[in-house]
Amino acid sequence: MHFRYKCYYDHEHCLGDIRLFIAISRQIRFHETCD
Repeated sequence: MHFRYKCYYDHEHCLGDIRLFIAISRQIRFHETCD
């Protein structure tokens, strides 16, 4: 929900946030598989 509002107001900033979110989620998964 939060991302949709950001997308509506500032598309470029939203894309940056989504990329950051994806990067963080990938790192979390990576750490889980490492353990």
